Amino acid sequence: MIKFIAGNFVLAMHRLRDVEEMVKAIRASQMLAAPEFIAVYVTPVIQYCRTECEWIELRNSIFRIDDHILIKLRDGITMGDLNTELRVLRETIETELIGHEFAYIAQSKTDEYRNWRATWKRVLENFDEATNEIDQAVICFAMELYTATVFHMMRVAELGLRSLAVKIGGVTLKHSIELEDWNTVLVAVDRKLEELHNAPKSAARQAELKLYSDVASHLRYMKAWRNEMAHVRAIYGEGEAKSALTRVRELMELMCP
Repeated sequence: MIKFIAGNFVLAMHRLRDVEEMVKAIRASQMLAAPEFIAVYVTPVIQYCRTECEWIELRNSIFRIDDHILIKLRDGITMGDLNTELRVLRETIETELIGHEFAYIAQSKTDEYRNWRATWKRVLENFDEATNEIDQAVICFAMELYTATVFHMMRVAELGLRSLAVKIGGVTLKHSIELEDWNTVLVAVDRKLEELHNAPKSAARQAELKLYSDVASHLRYMKAWRNEMAHVRAIYGEGEAKSALTRVRELMELMCP
């Protein structure tokens, strides 16, 4: 996905139009454009337009800039020819835009999309391996792909499940934890927690086990989501996706020091 800020593109087009009007107003079509004029007013705008065209792959417009305008600006260009080149570039961009489609992030989701790293700060600091999944979940939520949001959140929760099994210690599994399914790991975790609860323990250990039990309870609740997701039994809406983002973040924060 290309992250494109429409305001920057609009500003580039406004500046291109302004320079075009400035050149047109000089009314000296056969006069060579002064190098100082080009350096101060023209080249920066053309380069800015090129950058914005690159973001959204306006290849014809980029070709027009690289193979026509910049060469002429370097070698010398009359004001009349400059006016024509600016107009043709603007028209090329406008025409090329017709063949492109863009997705819009609703204003209500923009802040969450931009600030997700701050929202998930504690989790990212302790579970670096979850970064990509969280990023993808936030993007999916912003793009209103709610079932995909829940999918990525379940993958984050699975990292929490693995971490819980490791933190408890002594959880017996037949295979590597990465190869076991949720139910197998949860059953093994519950069995170990029951064993530890029945053993002598200090107040600190008691508090620790209470935390682990709370995390396991969160994971048992999420297991239903995970099963529905894995077997294509449900399509989720905005409410469920938002709940998944919140619940998984709270789960992972419980696992943070």
